[in-house]
Amino acid sequence: MLRIRSQQIQTFEQAAISAFELRMVDHLRTYFPWHYRMWGPETARTVVRYGCQKAQSYGFMTERDICLYLTLIATLGGNFDTDRQLPWAQQILTDTSMREPTIRIDRLTDQAMQFLDQTVGKKDQYLNRALLRVRNELDELLADTSFPDLPTHALAMLEKIFPQKHRTVGEALLRGVVTDGVQRANTYGITSRRGQLLFIGLMFMFGCGFDTDPQLPNLATVLTDTELAEQAKVEKLHQIALLYVEKWVTWTIAEPDHG
Repeated sequence: MLRIRSQQIQTFEQAAISAFELRMVDHLRTYFPWHYRMWGPETARTVVRYGCQKAQSYGFMTERDICLYLTLIATLGGNFDTDRQLPWAQQILTDTSMREPTIRIDRLTDQAMQFLDQTVGKKDQYLNRALLRVRNELDELLADTSFPDLPTHALAMLEKIFPQKHRTVGEALLRGVVTDGVQRANTYGITSRRGQLLFIGLMFMFGCGFDTDPQLPNLATVLTDTELAEQAKVEKLHQIALLYVEKWVTWTIAEPDHG
């Protein structure tokens, strides 16, 4: 009788996991070509592994449900499940009245699509305008000295950059984002007004958990570099953020028909 050893079973399991990850990477490459172009293949694999772990922690085990969760990561941010701007995401994910995971992921996806229609726009028109404002006006907005305090300055900056998202999220939640942003920036040694405003802007545009989002590894690398002085760290964050924005604007606006 043929016996299958435990080592062989582990090999089969690993092969199945690898094949699954490749299918998920292929899904993201097909439906999010600009994201994939920004990531590259290695980061895409990291994003998939991260997303699979997150999805499974909420009870999503089928390929369909995990695929939907990865789609939400690409559209809302890697840590959308704990994003202060998206309280409805955590509410749906932990709603015990919806015992079937598929019902929860479908409800979450429906809510996310409504949110994206209101903020990004059905054809990304609101997002593209916001990115152009970041590219063209961010320096001026960060340097504005007409505001009496940082929270007032930050909220005005966010509204100027992305009015649709500012309106949809609401000022009450964004005040919490500003407070949290100041505290978290401090943990990375960023205490200057310019640096904290930039950190808050990154939270607003890329998701509150941008600093640990595998989609944005270069930002995380700079933030955790203990050898960098604060000013150098802030300038590097600024440069990387503008590079991300410039690539996105170039690819999605100047080359809309090339995936």
